[in-house]
Amino acid sequence: MSERLHQPSPEQNRTPENSSEQLDAIRKELENRAEKHKGHGENIEALSKKVEQHAISGKEMAPHNSSEKRHHPVLVNKQLKDMAYSRAMTRVRKHLSFPSRTLSRAMHSRLLERPSEIAEKTIARPSGVLGGALASAVGATILLWLTKRNGYEYNYLVVIMLFFGGMILGLLIEATAKMFRKRKSS
Repeated sequence: MSERLHQPSPEQNRTPENSSEQLDAIRKELENRAEKHKGHGENIEALSKKVEQHAISGKEMAPHNSSEKRHHPVLVNKQLKDMAYSRAMTRVRKHLSFPSRTLSRAMHSRLLERPSEIAEKTIARPSGVLGGALASAVGATILLWLTKRNGYEYNYLVVIMLFFGGMILGLLIEATAKMFRKRKSS
């Protein structure tokens, strides 16, 4: 930063003698600098030869056998699953209307989701629900026909009992079907 360019005054720029003297001075200074740095070119050549001697070729640096590569298993833990689930729900909810988005938030809240998952694995099996629905529909129709024909009073408790009976029957049918599939496959 201590070097500064000499700015000639406007009067010095006008005279041709001063400009030629300045050019001669600049030439001499450049020649002196060139002579000082002349020995550095040989130094660069010597350094490049040393680098070539010590350099390792690309073939020698090729990666080793692929069997030696270490594969780090991706650890998927509960926190990672929860984060992916919440991001997916956020992405899906962006495309829903406001009422649907609100209903989705309510239905997928932790308060309702846990009991739903437990029920889905135990009592709310599709075969049980289908069996209960069929039994209650058919039973309620027959019960309605009998009460109308004979003049009895319609009892709503019977419909609920028919639903649970049909659910148990549907679960039993599913369990026996699984047993027969296991026997056939083994």
